[in-house]
Amino acid sequence: MYPFSFAEYLRYNHIRVRKESLYLSEERAELIRAFGRFAETGGMPEYLKNNDPDYLRTLYDNIIFKDIIARYAIRRQRLVRELVGILASTVTLPFTYNSLKKTLGLTNAITVKEYISYLESAYLFFELLRFDFSIKKQLNSPRKIYGIDTALCMLNGFSVTPDKGRILENIVFIELKRRGSEIFYFAKDRECDFVLKDRKKIIMAVQVCYAITEKNRERETRGLLEAMDEFGLKQGLVLTSDQEDEMSMGKKMVVIKPVWKWLLEESGA
Repeated sequence: MYPFSFAEYLRYNHIRVRKESLYLSEERAELIRAFGRFAETGGMPEYLKNNDPDYLRTLYDNIIFKDIIARYAIRRQRLVRELVGILASTVTLPFTYNSLKKTLGLTNAITVKEYISYLESAYLFFELLRFDFSIKKQLNSPRKIYGIDTALCMLNGFSVTPDKGRILENIVFIELKRRGSEIFYFAKDRECDFVLKDRKKIIMAVQVCYAITEKNRERETRGLLEAMDEFGLKQGLVLTSDQEDEMSMGKKMVVIKPVWKWLLEESGA
């Protein structure tokens, strides 16, 4: 149901990963280069085999037509394709059904809601709800959207150049989804990209950014710290392109780790 994970991508490309690989400079450099390619090409096996954009277009067209338009007898085919283009170009960003309704020139937001549910059932896109203990507030809050695969998103309008952090965030979301985590985002004064729920309790808070710098450190960690305060968490995680560190903030610990390393550690590679 899912494209290759990073660990599967490495095995497909015959790149061996040992525990020592995470720390040996040459092998670490090879993993970082491989992750850069993975972030651009995604994990669709047939596309990786042939590197043929026409395959992605055919796959996309088949999913849109067979799994959505034909299955649900949708007459306004152009509307579905326009919606996919909008969602692909706004992955990781908040949206509301009403805002999409206006963009598409519709009179009813229910149509947008239905079409997105069809895209979710076809595993093209996934909605992420804002966490709130009130289910009503949770359902009425803006949602965020994520794509199943980087290459498919780029084919439909998402560019790698504006914000590489958004690609990292999308990769992290899909990995969490693959592992069966119950995921939300959290927003108070600032936003925390992901909070993970186990039964009735939030057990983890995760922030994703391309790099932590002196200029953005406060901005990138404030939402994480707010989530940690809200849910009584002593440790939070920041995932970046290739930084590794720990920051002690009072009684709280913020662990900074490269996305590629987190993917491999968590996969057991």
